[in-house]
Amino acid sequence: MTPGPAVPGPERGHRVLELDGLRGLAILLVVFAHVAAGVYPHDRGLAPELGSLGGFVGVQLFFVLSGLLITQRLVERPGVARFYRRRVERLYPTLLVVCFVTLLWSGDVAGTVRALTYTENLRPVVTWTDGRLPGTGALGHTWSLAVEEQFYLVWPAVLILARHHAAKVAAVGIAATIVAQQVVGWSDTAVYAGLRWDAILAGCLITLVGWRGNRTLFALGAAVLVVYALGLPGPLERIDYPIATAGCVLVVGSAATVGLLSAPWLVHVGRISYAWYLWHMVVLRLDLPTPLTLVASLALAEATYVLVDRRAQAGRGVGSPDGQTAEPRVDLPAP
Repeated sequence: MTPGPAVPGPERGHRVLELDGLRGLAILLVVFAHVAAGVYPHDRGLAPELGSLGGFVGVQLFFVLSGLLITQRLVERPGVARFYRRRVERLYPTLLVVCFVTLLWSGDVAGTVRALTYTENLRPVVTWTDGRLPGTGALGHTWSLAVEEQFYLVWPAVLILARHHAAKVAAVGIAATIVAQQVVGWSDTAVYAGLRWDAILAGCLITLVGWRGNRTLFALGAAVLVVYALGLPGPLERIDYPIATAGCVLVVGSAATVGLLSAPWLVHVGRISYAWYLWHMVVLRLDLPTPLTLVASLALAEATYVLVDRRAQAGRGVGSPDGQTAEPRVDLPAP
């Protein structure tokens, strides 16, 4: 396997602050989309006319980022068993805390099992019917974590077996997923929850070919995402998946050229984004006043990051306390 430079930005093995900033931007898109549109069972949003497409593009950003950084990690630190062990160590402590608290409140045993086994997205895929949208159960928002972890059951083996042809395999996978999105006879909900590997593979491809963009391409990609985030007229169409993925690729691949993304507050939001994603949907379902929901979910995310996530990292000897020399990480998908 002979990929080019893996991550646009500083030397390998160091965090790229702009990518943390992008993660912060992605979680802000997701949180405010859910606040605007409302979530089950209350569905009383502050601005339902905006819809929830900000959450859609936030998810795409997370998927592309995940593919980019996880592929870099696999290329630089080979070892399938080590990779899976570290995934569990990174994701499970926070997920266990949120699942335990949510189970006490909701009593949703089946949903808790689906969340902990990364199978939440299979409900609409198995039935092929619309029914409830992904994310409407107590822990239904873990559907996007399921998409990622199912992908990572396959991708490490592909990198080992394909070796020098991994980039070609990723390109073929992107094309196959896009074609399936357009022609498969599944419901729109099943496609939304089950056919999203094109975005993750696009991030993988950025790493494998070492592609870097510039500020002009960043602006072009950002314009695409803004159109979706501000409420594209009409419902989400299947052609919107590859369009949004292309916009995310331009943004992610050009992120290192945009200094604003390394703003300390945005970088920090990116680092707590996994916990905030998990908590904000749980708190939203309590139907508290919106300002209280935002403050409470953000406080829970910060506490979980400090008391659970950072301690787990320190116990594994991952980087310095401020994360500057930690392994690049992407733990959060979303909506």
